[in-house]
Amino acid sequence: VEDITRAADVGKGTFFNYFRTKEMLLNEWAERRLDILRGARAEVQEKKAPVREVLRRLFFHLMQEPTRSHCAARCMLVGLLGSEPIAGMAQGTASRARQILAEVMEAGQRRGEIRRDTTAKDLAQLFQQTFFGFIHLWVLIPNQSLSRRLNAAFDLFWAAAAVPPVRSRESAK
Repeated sequence: VEDITRAADVGKGTFFNYFRTKEMLLNEWAERRLDILRGARAEVQEKKAPVREVLRRLFFHLMQEPTRSHCAARCMLVGLLGSEPIAGMAQGTASRARQILAEVMEAGQRRGEIRRDTTAKDLAQLFQQTFFGFIHLWVLIPNQSLSRRLNAAFDLFWAAAAVPPVRSRESAK
């Protein structure tokens, strides 16, 4: 809690006015992430935009809060993995997030925008790995261009998820 309040530049008393424990804060943060995912799923289901656009916005939206401060991101990661009860909560949230992401991937597969030779669940896990891997490296390597690295990370994810381009007979020779 001390690290969190220092990173947020608030007193401990202020923290406890909003959250009884740090676990309550982490749970609230996780639930907000799930709401962001649900919004992306609804957008894909309503066919408002190409899946690639929705996933790119989702990736950036999920990264907004953790990338405001290296210290806060580090505290979040340590907090999520720091004890068995919290890690168990994080695993449950990650599982629910993967299910929502898998539904997005399945919709993309039905629309012909996402490859079908890989399961939607595997693609959902790849999205999560890209997200969490990015946060870990961003905390460890702070002097990076955030925007450039976010775009590069998403582009690599999309290269793996997108329907492979059809090769013409000429280029195959």
